[in-house]
Amino acid sequence: MTCRELIAQVQVLLGDPHGDYHTQAGLLIQVNQALRDISSRSRSVQVKQFHRAIAGQYEYGLPSGFLEMHIVAFYHVDWYQLTPATIASIESISSWVSSNIPWNYDVWGNAAREKVVANVASNTGNTLTLKAAYPNVLEGDRIINLSDKQSEGVVRSVQYDTTEDETRITYSNLQGGTRTTFETDEDVRIVSPEESMKSLVIAPPPDFSDAAGAESIWIYLSRMHRQFQQADLDRGNDQLELDIELERALLHHTLFYARGGELGFKDSETQSQAVLYESAYQTAMPHVRRRMKESISMWRRGISRSGRGDTVNEYGTAAASGHPFNRGKY
Repeated sequence: MTCRELIAQVQVLLGDPHGDYHTQAGLLIQVNQALRDISSRSRSVQVKQFHRAIAGQYEYGLPSGFLEMHIVAFYHVDWYQLTPATIASIESISSWVSSNIPWNYDVWGNAAREKVVANVASNTGNTLTLKAAYPNVLEGDRIINLSDKQSEGVVRSVQYDTTEDETRITYSNLQGGTRTTFETDEDVRIVSPEESMKSLVIAPPPDFSDAAGAESIWIYLSRMHRQFQQADLDRGNDQLELDIELERALLHHTLFYARGGELGFKDSETQSQAVLYESAYQTAMPHVRRRMKESISMWRRGISRSGRGDTVNEYGTAAASGHPFNRGKY
């Protein structure tokens, strides 16, 4: 189902098929609120994500809308599944363990949003060049030199050269290291200035940095459902990220919001939508939970088999070829 189709159904059920009162723009707000509620309750959107390992770094940013961590794995000869731990125990491990293979993790709040980890192609004065376009980098972002004691500065300006596929970044003098500027071939990390995101914390931290294109940290998590903008509907790019069994629950929950349920309206029709939503949700979730559980179990088995050195398994490329997971298969 698309977001437009859902809104059209809601308008019909509200007795306003042409959207004279319940406009598409207004109902879009209600759909997004209903999706947030179902996301945080069901945690049914599961995705995998890779991170580039950085020498000495414990903390790695998680995507916006992160809800729950299911699996964290680290690649060192083979893939190994990390064990959940508390921040207190991670700090204890970090204080006495000397290892280049992390084995514990936790999720921590108040982290900066990860934007770029890349290699500096060249640097002149306080301007560096990256050999790719990074449109998410903005003035005011924090810029960190991973090759010089994680010294840090601030992005002053950003220019994109679409012809050469390059990004040129001017930054303030770096502080905390041995130099105030970058040098060619050093590693740069750029993060958001605010620290409102969740982050993955691993211990012990790796003692090496992945080369460009390599990513030794693999995570499997639940995140919020996609939130829609009017432009998504206008372009026809509005497919719902929703299990089909939950579509009816979303319909009734959107109707509840559209009829003012959030404002405390107590009329029988508004309250009936709350009852119908709960019934539809409870009917759908056994099927959704089964698929979620099967997916998590599948990835756990895949990591376990590759860690034992199996030549090939059904979850992707052989570990012997350098990567046990085929990103395009699942």
